[in-house]
Amino acid sequence: MVNRENNPNYIEYAIGKGYDVEVDVRLVDGELWLGHDKPQYRIERAWLNKLSKYLWIHCKDLEAARACHEYQAFCHSTDPYIYTSAGIIWVHNEFRPSSVDNMLILCAINKSNLEYLINTTTQEKPYGVCTDYPTLLESYI
Repeated sequence: MVNRENNPNYIEYAIGKGYDVEVDVRLVDGELWLGHDKPQYRIERAWLNKLSKYLWIHCKDLEAARACHEYQAFCHSTDPYIYTSAGIIWVHNEFRPSSVDNMLILCAINKSNLEYLINTTTQEKPYGVCTDYPTLLESYI
């Protein structure tokens, strides 16, 4: 399977299907790049502006955080949870909160965390779920 993570064409496709998308942004020599472990896809600020309503920007370095402060953005490495600039709590993939509510975006990157989320008995749903398996959640959300 082709890796689609941070690919601008796939991001636009997912947004077109009605999903928000978490992207990894870096600033290198004054230019914005998408890429989880390294800069892979150079993007223009116009691209971010056009899609910013649907993007959750994970700033991978301090320079990116400075450049993306006006968007829905966040920074973290190993913290179990962080606040995004939109005031929503982003919960790290390894952390399983004891309760779920509409202030949380839960990361369920692997299938076991996704199954945990689906099987959690709670009255409230999270604000959102960050996952590589969005279609598995369609009956949940």
